[in-house]
Amino acid sequence: MATVVIVGTLDTKGEEFAYARRLIGAAGCKVVMVDVGVGEPAHLVPDISATEVAAAAGSTLEGLRERNDRGHAMAAMAAGAAAVVGDLHKSGRLDAVFSLGGSGGSSIATAAMRSLPVGVPKVMVSTVAAGDVGPYVGTSDIMMLYPVIDFAGLNVVSERIIANAAAAVSAMAKQARPIVPLAPKTTILTLISTIFLTMAGGWFGGQLFPPIFQRRRQRIQQLRDLAQKRLDAGEGIRLDVLTLDAQLMQAEFDGSDLDLLRIDHRLALARLLGEPLSIAAWKLSPWEPPTGALLAAESQWIDAALFNRPEILARLWELRALGDDLNVASFLPLQGGDLAAHGE
Repeated sequence: MATVVIVGTLDTKGEEFAYARRLIGAAGCKVVMVDVGVGEPAHLVPDISATEVAAAAGSTLEGLRERNDRGHAMAAMAAGAAAVVGDLHKSGRLDAVFSLGGSGGSSIATAAMRSLPVGVPKVMVSTVAAGDVGPYVGTSDIMMLYPVIDFAGLNVVSERIIANAAAAVSAMAKQARPIVPLAPKTTILTLISTIFLTMAGGWFGGQLFPPIFQRRRQRIQQLRDLAQKRLDAGEGIRLDVLTLDAQLMQAEFDGSDLDLLRIDHRLALARLLGEPLSIAAWKLSPWEPPTGALLAAESQWIDAALFNRPEILARLWELRALGDDLNVASFLPLQGGDLAAHGE
C-alpha cells in the first residue's frame, strides 16, 4: 500500500487536514500525519507530533512556545520537518507528500518537500500559489495548487479544492516507481569518444569556426578583393565593396554565434556527466594502492556510475541529431551557403 505523508500545522488547519487525511485514506493510501504547528493540534491526533519535529531540529516545543517568535519557530519546524520527512523517505515509509496552508504553513511544508529527491510526488495547496512561488519551490518539482480562497474552515470551495488535491496525490503515490533506464548501459570512454571526439571532427581541429564557415569567409574575402581591384581600376563601384564588407562582417557574427552555441551544448553535457542524481552519504575508507584486479574491473564501476542516467543518453541523441544535420550540410550544392553553415 502506498504511503502519503501529510505535513501540516494542525493547530490552525486541523479541520482541513482531517478532511484531507480522510479522503487520502479512502483512496486506498496509508497516511502518516506530521504535525508542524507550535500550538495544540485540533480535530485529529498526529502520527508524528510537533514535539518530535522540534527535537529533530535540535530544539524543544516548549522552548519555541516560550520564546514566542514566529519567524524562529517557523525556521526550527521547517528544519525539523525536512529531517523527519527525509528519514521517512529513506526508510521506505513515504511515496508522496501533501500539505496545505498559507504563507507560514507553506514555508514549513515546502522546506520538507525540497529535501526529497526529484520525482517523489509533492503536492502543496497554498494561498501563495497565485504569486511568485520561486522561494517555495526552488529547484524541486513541487506541484502548487491555488485554493482560490483563504483557509478558514471547510466550505463548498475549500472542500472541492482539497478533494482534487487529495485525489491527485493519492494517484501519484500509487503510481510511484523507480526510473527505468531508457537504453542499455554505456561506458564513459564510449560516451566521451562519441560526443567530444567524433562529433564533426571533435573541436574542429582546434579551429574557432566550423570548416564550412571558414570556406564561406574565404569566398566572400576573395569576392571583396576582386571588387576592390575593379574599383581601383575604375571598372567597379564603391557600393560593391561596402556590400561585401558587410557580408564578411555578418559571416563573422554568424560563426561566433554558432561557436558559442556549440560550446554551450558541450558544457551542458559536461555538467550532466558530473551531476549526481541525489545527495549521497559518502563514506571515505583508508586509501590503498590499486591492484591489477581493481584496474581490470574499472568498466564495472564506470557502468554503475552511469546507470539510470537517461539525461546523458538524451544529450547524446541530441548531439547525434546535430550530426545528421552535418551530413546534410556536406551535400555539394549546399556547401558555402547559409543552410550548410547552420547545419554544421
